[in-house]
Amino acid sequence: MFTRLYGPYIVGEREAFLQKLVNLRNLYTKDLWIVGGDFNMITTPGEKAGRIRRADVDMEAFNETVPNLHLVDMPIINGFHRWNNRIGGTHRIACRMDRFLLVE
Repeated sequence: MFTRLYGPYIVGEREAFLQKLVNLRNLYTKDLWIVGGDFNMITTPGEKAGRIRRADVDMEAFNETVPNLHLVDMPIINGFHRWNNRIGGTHRIACRMDRFLLVE
């Protein structure tokens, strides 16, 4: 089973998004499951370049949800996926938000 997701960019909607991820996993408990897409969440401050790098509630919730669902975040080899705000200088922000998770 492959599911492509696009996570909300609005901070207040991310908790409900993670619950939907849990609900989907409960539907496919016996299937090989690959989840890919833009989750609009980072897992470590190092995935964000620019502005202040700090842990936040959404990052912690995402880092708890993924292993609880027995999913593994696949590493990116010979490349990277990044979003950026297309602003230069000190106002530039870039984040890794695209990822593929699969059942361990």
